[in-house]
Amino acid sequence: MKKHLLAISYIFILWLLIVWHNYTPGTWLSGWDTLHPEFDFAFNMKRSLFAVWQEYQGVGLMGGMGHAADLPRQIILWVWSFFLPASLLRYSWTFFVLLAGPIGVYFLLFEILSHLKIKSSHIILQIAALLGALYYLFNLATVQTFFVPYEAFTTHYAALPWLLWGALILWKGITKKRLLTFIAINIIFMAHAYVPTLFLVYMLALGTFLLYQWVIHRNKSAFKKAFLIIATTLLINAFWLLPFLYNTVTNSSVIVNSKINQMATL
Repeated sequence: MKKHLLAISYIFILWLLIVWHNYTPGTWLSGWDTLHPEFDFAFNMKRSLFAVWQEYQGVGLMGGMGHAADLPRQIILWVWSFFLPASLLRYSWTFFVLLAGPIGVYFLLFEILSHLKIKSSHIILQIAALLGALYYLFNLATVQTFFVPYEAFTTHYAALPWLLWGALILWKGITKKRLLTFIAINIIFMAHAYVPTLFLVYMLALGTFLLYQWVIHRNKSAFKKAFLIIATTLLINAFWLLPFLYNTVTNSSVIVNSKINQMATL
């Protein structure tokens, strides 16, 4: 970790400048389709625990999104609420994932370059990974994602590189520590699955990586690693994924025929 301290420090300093320019004291951060569990943690956690039936939507209907996936983030914010005022909680999560994203890209790129065994010095690999991280932090898609923030998308920004990094180090060698790290990453950033299509994006990226590795190695060890990574991911997310899949199969017409969907897509 010490060998990466300088690169992470650069990212952190630039992140601090962004925070300084974008935080307005005495204000609340809001956005579109805003999720504010800090207004009533107990009430919102109850909604997440019983998310299969959304009684507060119209006259009640089965949840058509991964509503329960926001539960880990709500628990994290609840812990933070003992140290931070309510007005800072959404700011804190938004700035946290803004920092976590490029740091995740840095470690992911460094692992990829090391995995490819590119003949370059350690410093060169660090510089290449740092440039990739800075691009991730400052590109226009990042500005668009955070300009009017929505938890699923901002969390996905941080989740994608960290989840792929976790899968990569687990592929390089399965240990208890690495498996627990992969599980922790899945739980911490689970809020990105509030919009399940974002989870699908991750699964497509993960599946591409695992397929590539299997094609190269074509042995039982590769199959076992791929199976472990996929099975772990699905088991961790099963509590929101299974109800969503059931609703997709049995009630997808409700969303298709809803007035708001027709107005937005026609």
